Amino acid sequence: MKFKGRIEQGYGLRNTQLFPLLNIFFLLFIFFLFSRNFILAPAIGLNLPRVVTSSAVGPRNLEILLSAEGKFYFSGREIGADGLTALCREAARRAEGVLIKADRDAALGKLSQACDIARQAGVNAVNIATNE
Repeated sequence: MKFKGRIEQGYGLRNTQLFPLLNIFFLLFIFFLFSRNFILAPAIGLNLPRVVTSSAVGPRNLEILLSAEGKFYFSGREIGADGLTALCREAARRAEGVLIKADRDAALGKLSQACDIARQAGVNAVNIATNE
């Protein structure tokens, strides 16, 4: 048996397949793209009030948005006081809290109405979202 005695320099680099390497990078890109946490912003633009003292609330909350015009929103749809009452009753049945994200310019009366509706529906934890 006769072996070739001389190894060519750069043989591995010239014969490297580029497509499998690109496939690996593409798969890693897709993996990292879909595995990151997406932050879902509300569809209604809100300016939350700023406070110095605040604390985080649990993840199991029903999120209600209150716009500057005094309209209530849930999942991007406008709801009235009756819809808010029904949602709060459902949250109370599931032992969830209510997180109210009210615009900085929203009327205090509407915010008080939302808190009152949630309390009357039996919700134990009514929170108001703010910016730090």
